[in-house]
Amino acid sequence: MDRYSEALALLNRVQELMAEEGDTLVGANLSIVSHRVV
Repeated sequence: MDRYSEALALLNRVQELMAEEGDTLVGANLSIVSHRVV
């Protein structure tokens, strides 16, 4: 995987962990950041 794919995979994993913890605010912020990266 290239660095771009690795970054997306990492963001997705962090979002999954945050969702499990119920921290939706952090998850939403990560979504905004990931869209800016794209």
